[in-house]
Amino acid sequence: MAAIPVQTTTEEVNPSVELVVAERGARNTRATWVTLVAVLIVAELIARFLSAGLADPQWNFAQTDRKVAEMRAIANDGGVELLFVGNSAVNSDVISGVIARDTSFEGVYNAALDGSPGVLTNDWTINVAEPLLRPDVVVIGLTSRDLNDGSRSNLRVTDGYLNSPGRASFLGEETAGQKADRFFGELSALVRIRAFLRDPISLITQYRDDIAEERLRGVDDFTREPYANDDILIDRTRERALNDFSVDPDAAPGTQAGAIVDLIEKLQSRGVDVVLVEMPHAGADYISLHTNGQADYDAYEDTLRSIAEKAGVPLIDGTHPEWTTDYFEDFLHLNSAGANTFSAELAVELEKVLGR
Repeated sequence: MAAIPVQTTTEEVNPSVELVVAERGARNTRATWVTLVAVLIVAELIARFLSAGLADPQWNFAQTDRKVAEMRAIANDGGVELLFVGNSAVNSDVISGVIARDTSFEGVYNAALDGSPGVLTNDWTINVAEPLLRPDVVVIGLTSRDLNDGSRSNLRVTDGYLNSPGRASFLGEETAGQKADRFFGELSALVRIRAFLRDPISLITQYRDDIAEERLRGVDDFTREPYANDDILIDRTRERALNDFSVDPDAAPGTQAGAIVDLIEKLQSRGVDVVLVEMPHAGADYISLHTNGQADYDAYEDTLRSIAEKAGVPLIDGTHPEWTTDYFEDFLHLNSAGANTFSAELAVELEKVLGR
């Protein structure tokens, strides 16, 4: 007797199909999670390897973290007599070793931060550098960029510094969110160095010695790096730092110039002597970058002289005698030959104005 085929309904087939699909989906999900965990483990291992040579990236730039660590170490040895602050021009142009060699100061430290305008220099010096190092003299090196109230770059860099977890922790002002971030950063190197991963250039430069210290090694055998003033550099400087150039001649509170006046007054109230230095520049190439050219630079110089006169502090003019481009890397930063020459000349001037 022939078997009668039994018709299979859709309802009878679907459960098994759904089971197969579900199992396949579960396997894919497990595989995805395993892959994700594996990637995170590898990333964490790489981050731990990289972080072994890094300062804790809690401030706005890697450079800031490095200098805080250096100043803490120096503070344990008694601090310094002479402290330099300012922006990248000071950072690259002033070689601590040359100043120490050619002056009678016991201990010299360059705490300048790249991109630091008046407001940032004020906070950094008053709340961090001076309390740590307890100098007898603070030299404030300035460029026209530092007093420009129209600079978008100044605002961005200052905001990053003032709102950094490093500053909050240093001053005991951490928020709950910053404390949580610090907690997880202590557990995971990947969390700890994420700022560097977002800015790979800072990760690379963190492993280099500070520019000034590199140049110190060449005190007796330095080179002249080629002068560069290309269109990209010009456009970037105009857009970020010298756009809508505006200097307040009255140095009112809240302005970049006002921040320098406030900084001088606070340092003097702590018994610290202050010296202002107008930093070198490459002449017409730099002045032409200002919105109104020479008129803007004249306004800056007038404001600088007014600040020095009212505060009763010496002002050293580092722009004269005029420099040639042979001594510059670009329109504002000296090359190694220029830095060594300027530092030696500055040492002589400091001894003179301070009567040492």
